[in-house]
Amino acid sequence: MELIIRKAHVSDAERLLDYGLNIAEESPFLIITPEEMKAEDVSSEENWIKSFESSGNVLLVAEIEGEIVGSLNCNRPKRSRVRHIGTMGIAVRKAYWNQKVGTELIETLFEWAKENEVEEIQLTVLKNNDRAIYVYQKLGFQVIGERPRAMKYEDGTYADEVLMSYYLVR
Repeated sequence: MELIIRKAHVSDAERLLDYGLNIAEESPFLIITPEEMKAEDVSSEENWIKSFESSGNVLLVAEIEGEIVGSLNCNRPKRSRVRHIGTMGIAVRKAYWNQKVGTELIETLFEWAKENEVEEIQLTVLKNNDRAIYVYQKLGFQVIGERPRAMKYEDGTYADEVLMSYYLVR
């Protein structure tokens, strides 16, 4: 069972849509709901993938035996004074949690960041997502802030968010 980490291609659009629906249904930690994910189509997914290629950002996928099991995106602002900071989002299929898929995606991002003059990677994670926070801290991310009531669920309850940073340049 070989894990392959690579940049996403437009030809991945349909498989990324299927993957997106699965992770939206599996995880309470994502901002997108299954209903919102179902509203996406192949054309919009293709455009989303293309947007990474043209903007100096990156979209990575993790594949096992041709199945997309994880993804990571990193976006950088256009303004030169803040372009050294990338904001990361990551998701992994539940069946592949605790199998180093997320770690491999993040380590690949670190390599990309160094090659692309990104000095800091930021992310937000729900405060109750202990598994993810553990992985981020193990990789060297530090908590730099919190945002109460950052996400509101359909039942009216809230989740707090933690802001974390990893500094490639100290």
